[in-house]
Amino acid sequence: HVNKRKFLLFLAAILSCACILPIIYLTDLPIFLLFVLLFFIGFFSSAQLLSYSFAIEINPIEAKGTSIAITNFIVSVGTCVMQPLIGFFLDLHWDGTLREGIPFYSLADYRFAFMCFPLMCFLAFILLFFLKERQKSKMALFWSRIVGMD
Repeated sequence: HVNKRKFLLFLAAILSCACILPIIYLTDLPIFLLFVLLFFIGFFSSAQLLSYSFAIEINPIEAKGTSIAITNFIVSVGTCVMQPLIGFFLDLHWDGTLREGIPFYSLADYRFAFMCFPLMCFLAFILLFFLKERQKSKMALFWSRIVGMD
């Protein structure tokens, strides 16, 4: 239902962050628990697909294709930005240690750099407060019942 999408996005942001933090900060996680946490990060992160439903829902019919394209662009750009951002933070926190001419990053360097992930979850959580849900119109409710989507 429309009214539950925003709640699911809030829940996904919180639970994704809750799964990422132990991976970053706990050093002796059993491999099975690590696999479980990584699985749940992927599972909860899949809620980002709801952003496409929001893009369709809140825009007029003439702009639905454009809104989906912009949503897809933002998702793609987010991925493109995160990889160099992590590298930037790794270098920023790096103490200059080299091993055979190759930069050597400590566990603390990686923890610092990977804090981007929980920070992005927190940013998503905050931005969700500004997301407006549109209630279904009577006509949309009528057609969703006819096609069995309610």
